[in-house]
Amino acid sequence: MESHHSVYVVLLELAPNDYGLYVGLTGLTPEERFLNHKAGRKASRWVRRYGIGLLPALYRHLNPLDWELATTAEVTLAEALARTGIRVKQG
Repeated sequence: MESHHSVYVVLLELAPNDYGLYVGLTGLTPEERFLNHKAGRKASRWVRRYGIGLLPALYRHLNPLDWELATTAEVTLAEALARTGIRVKQG
C-alpha cells in the first residue's frame, strides 16, 4: 500500500482569544490542502473561515501514512487533542 496520505492540524481563531483546532486527512501535502481550504476548494467551512495556519509539530511525526492508517490516525489525533480541553473540529 502506498504511504502518501497525511494527517494535518490547523489552528482556528474562532473569535478574538478563542481558538480551536481542525484535524484533517489529505492525499496532498498539508500545505497544499490548507491553501485549498482557504481558496474554497473542497473546503471545510471551519478552515476557510477561521483557519490561520498549520501546526506541524502536532502531526509531522505521523506522516506519511497509507489510507487505512491515516483514517485511524485522524480520529485518534482528534480525540487526543479534544481530551486536552480545546475544541476540535474534524474533516
